[in-house]
Amino acid sequence: SKKGYAATRIYFVGVGDEKREDLRKAAVAVARKVKGNGQNVALAIVNEMEYVANVVMALLLASFVWNMKTPKKDEKGFSNFTIVARSDVKPEFERGKILALGAWQARELVHTPSNIKNPQWLANQAKSYVAATKSSALTIKIKAGRELKDFGGLLAVGNSSPKPGPRFVEIT
Repeated sequence: SKKGYAATRIYFVGVGDEKREDLRKAAVAVARKVKGNGQNVALAIVNEMEYVANVVMALLLASFVWNMKTPKKDEKGFSNFTIVARSDVKPEFERGKILALGAWQARELVHTPSNIKNPQWLANQAKSYVAATKSSALTIKIKAGRELKDFGGLLAVGNSSPKPGPRFVEIT
């Protein structure tokens, strides 16, 4: 191929009436079909600007895998998706990617076992997420100990956590 795409398989996916929900379902079907096999997938979108963010989110979220175990030797990893469109869809692509990665991070936090996910660990995750944005517009403040004296409910529940006790994370 001209662009260097090496296809070993071609998947045809019905998109119904080509409405937003139909394209999302098609993207989910493709992502689930190639999940974990390390394939390179090119996806052509005809009605691009209106749907790109939605399709990118569907591809990424349907590819979500949470596993704290070491990957098996025969696992090939994540598939690579290429969006092919008639016009410049990069802004919408980036928007969909950011939204999906935020949801992906939330899923990872939810699935992390509580014996790992103590208040200090969660506060450190929030710090790393804010730092990763490289945005000077975001600030993070983590309250602990005496700074929580006005947070009765948080203290009542949080004091049952293992040391170092509850944390209040404020991102502005």
